[in-house]
Amino acid sequence: MRRMLSALGAVLEQAAYTAVQFGINVALARSMDVAGYGLVAVVLSLVVFINIFYVSFLHEPALIEGMKVRVRFSMEVAVLTVVPVTAGSILYLYGHGLSTSACAAAAVLFASYTAYWVLRTVGAKTRGYTGLLVCHTLIGGGVAMIGLASGTQKESAVMLMLAASILLPTLLAAAAIRRNGRIEIIPGRPASPRRWLGFGASSASAQLMSWLVGPGLVVLLGSLGHFADSAKFRILLTVLLPAQYVLMALGYHLMPRFAASFRQDDTMALARMSVLFVLGGVALAGALSVLLLLFGDALVVMLFGAAYGDLDVRFFALFPIVFAVVMCLRTLLKSFGMPRAVFLAAGIGLLAGIGLGAGRYPQLDYLVAAQIMLVSFLAIALIQGGALAMGVLRRHAVQ
Repeated sequence: MRRMLSALGAVLEQAAYTAVQFGINVALARSMDVAGYGLVAVVLSLVVFINIFYVSFLHEPALIEGMKVRVRFSMEVAVLTVVPVTAGSILYLYGHGLSTSACAAAAVLFASYTAYWVLRTVGAKTRGYTGLLVCHTLIGGGVAMIGLASGTQKESAVMLMLAASILLPTLLAAAAIRRNGRIEIIPGRPASPRRWLGFGASSASAQLMSWLVGPGLVVLLGSLGHFADSAKFRILLTVLLPAQYVLMALGYHLMPRFAASFRQDDTMALARMSVLFVLGGVALAGALSVLLLLFGDALVVMLFGAAYGDLDVRFFALFPIVFAVVMCLRTLLKSFGMPRAVFLAAGIGLLAGIGLGAGRYPQLDYLVAAQIMLVSFLAIALIQGGALAMGVLRRHAVQ
């Protein structure tokens, strides 16, 4: 029962966070013009870019290691990875014409998200999800409503609003975890720092390639000056990815258990958990797909405004199922010590997307970007499934 409640807490925390972020995007889309929202969408896509390095080098290795936290070593890894990537993202924005004030606001936004990610890592280890759930639902949702009513058009003000919606509840949730959580802080380095960094490099490379055919396309469209297409593609990601984010949180929660069962060679428990995880993920994504198929177009207009009425969301209704399969298989492969397979699948998916994009580049818009994303993730799902099957067969052959 305790395990079920803990897993439910992880899912609810991510669901609340995803709902708040969804509400914030609704507020932005309705309060800004299409081009202005497209510029902010580029910044939000860079947030995802920075998150790749944090998750790969800090969050996932920390979860696999267990309940221990190596503060000094984690800070050293952050200085080598997350900090340079964040600085590079700010320089990219400045080089593409953003004002100094807007770049400063983006820096505050990046720092606020990073603070939340650190808190999420600690919360995952202490199982302290309640504070995060309540804080982000109430405060973040309130900030989104303020943004919806304010009608602000200035990008720097919008980014500071986003930073506040993340930072304020993060501070309150940190106090809640400090009161209730128990976590072991240990000095020194892990037994194999090279393995830690190698895992992070492999995971980051794979996720970076997936980012290039997802949120990275928002940045590419913005770099070409197609901010209206950036806005539309960002809205597509907003309505297509909620199930994936929930599965990602559940996967992070289950990853230590998957890894432990794999090391202990507990075949029956591992098979049962893996099948339930994948089937549950497909069912969750399938429910979202049905919702989009039946009411997607009307929901987009009702939430984001008539300016986005031409998206034809029903055409993309099956995307969430593909994303769910990719996320579930990625979690299993990482838990089973097969990060190279994740990297290989992401590389092949990226090449498939590049192949399609190269021929359609002159007509690149949000529709072409969506086609590139679908082809890439279909290739990733096929390669990951094949790699997992081969890994299982090889393991049984050795036994």
